[in-house]
Amino acid sequence: MDQKIVVTIERKIGYIFRNEILLEQAFTRSSYAHEHQYACDNEVLEFIGDEALDYAVSKEIVSDYRHHKNEKGFYCPPTDVGILTDFKKECVDSAALSACIDHLELAQFLLMGNSDIANHVNEQQSVKEDLFEAILGAIVLDSDWDTRSISIAVRMMQSGVTSLYTGDYYFREETIWDYNQKKNQYLLAKDNGETGETLSQLKEEAELLWSQANDEAQQDADEVYAHYDSEKPGAVISFSKSPVDYVGLLQRYLQALKIDLPNYVYSNQHQADKSGFLCTCSFDFYKRHVVFSFLGRNQKEARQGAAQKGYLYCKDYLSYQFGVDIDDIEHTNNQETAKEVLALANEENAVSSLNQLFQITGIGKPSYDYVSEKDAEGKLVWTCTCHLGFHEPVSAKAFTKIEAKRKAAFLMIQKVPNDLADPLSNL
Repeated sequence: MDQKIVVTIERKIGYIFRNEILLEQAFTRSSYAHEHQYACDNEVLEFIGDEALDYAVSKEIVSDYRHHKNEKGFYCPPTDVGILTDFKKECVDSAALSACIDHLELAQFLLMGNSDIANHVNEQQSVKEDLFEAILGAIVLDSDWDTRSISIAVRMMQSGVTSLYTGDYYFREETIWDYNQKKNQYLLAKDNGETGETLSQLKEEAELLWSQANDEAQQDADEVYAHYDSEKPGAVISFSKSPVDYVGLLQRYLQALKIDLPNYVYSNQHQADKSGFLCTCSFDFYKRHVVFSFLGRNQKEARQGAAQKGYLYCKDYLSYQFGVDIDDIEHTNNQETAKEVLALANEENAVSSLNQLFQITGIGKPSYDYVSEKDAEGKLVWTCTCHLGFHEPVSAKAFTKIEAKRKAAFLMIQKVPNDLADPLSNL
């Protein structure tokens, strides 16, 4: 399978293969295997992936209810088991899996025999369902049944298609890509007998990237549960296409004011007509210790409701006492912060620095393209091209993807320092 296709697929599914032959097998139809003696079809991978999918989806469904235990310690989720069963069916049935493959545009990479090509089987729902399961089966074998890798892949592949994994509930591609590369570096070093400080450092770096990926995913997930009517703070959630992230808005206010972030505490609540989670949000605000609570159906809903109350309080207080809004405060803060980031930027931290500047100033989200080729000595050389807003893209070469990415990001930072420090200068 062409290396460019491999990278394209890996970025979509959130997993980097150590044995790319397994990925090729996942895309190999039996008709192709019959016509090519060296090939092996994906049918056994479908079987393995089907079992792994059941586990991953079940695990995700019950995750919101893991704290629901009664006084005796029994597990008692506040919903009927029939609802959980229907929810699972929605995520694992043929139509859902086929839709996921369509969403990711993966069927185009199927390896098919002449009969399959003539009959356009890559357009059939059952064939796309089989492909989804085969990809997951390949990940299972390549990762040796690593539950983290399985869960990441299911979330990435179903994001935006099933209601379990909505459009805003996924791992961000760049972070999970960096995590996968670091994880594989650690596994390779371990396989090669590396021990001591080097191995420990690789493992620690991988875990830090995993923690970052989780934090980002949670932040995005909160938005799904965040659409409230400001006139009715206790209203139930509406799954809007453009939900309001009150947790993020409250954090933005407090950070702009150089105030410590809020503390969130949860407790189970059981009432005659309602049960769920009570979230209490508390923080210090201009010599006052303020507390806001909200009862929600799950932790995410409760947290968003409590944060909404805190956000509205801060917004009204700033407007009434000082006649200012968050934008006025942030504009001054952002210029100073951007200058600090630029002063500390170097090739080692260039990728994170460019992301920081995007978040601080809104200059445009950086993106990266990769191309690989072999040099005169047969070594694999990666070319990374960095794109940023209206600026001309810049490229850099290195023997690893991550090094090429760092170099390209650093070139971009050096190219546009004035624009990064003050995005309004281009208007």
